[in-house]
Amino acid sequence: MPTRRQEISGKTGLTPGVNVRLWHKLCKRIEDFWLMWDIFGDIESSSESPMERRRFSRLYISLAVEYHFLQPETGEVHQGQGVLRDISLSGSYFHPDKPLPLTPGQVLSLSIAAPLPYLNMDQTSHLKAQGSVVRVDPPDGANPRPGVAINFLESLTFSSS
Repeated sequence: MPTRRQEISGKTGLTPGVNVRLWHKLCKRIEDFWLMWDIFGDIESSSESPMERRRFSRLYISLAVEYHFLQPETGEVHQGQGVLRDISLSGSYFHPDKPLPLTPGQVLSLSIAAPLPYLNMDQTSHLKAQGSVVRVDPPDGANPRPGVAINFLESLTFSSS
């Protein structure tokens, strides 16, 4: 018969010996994050025009992003870094570090650094997603970098490195 700790680690996917209290604290922080997302996302979207109605509210937050994608015509792999401008449950918008040969419909992978200092973790957590390019905006007066809007093809995943 498994011990209570083995039952908990089996349900959470944690290996035996991992601090279960830390796991519960992390879950609570994630719940708090989604609550803040709902509150602040609604505040941000309330200033948008009626034409700007979205399925999910956007969270305007600046975080480091790493991306990579395969150029279908050449088979060349492109990768780099950028800065996230906003994110929702259905997509995101980021500014890559350099102009990219992207076209609408092209698939790319993102890894968004999401530090969790309040958990006293030495590691940085990451939100990972695969998305389809919706549009690529050229640099303008407000931002000297191009902008890339993507629609997530699957749910965001959470990992730590």
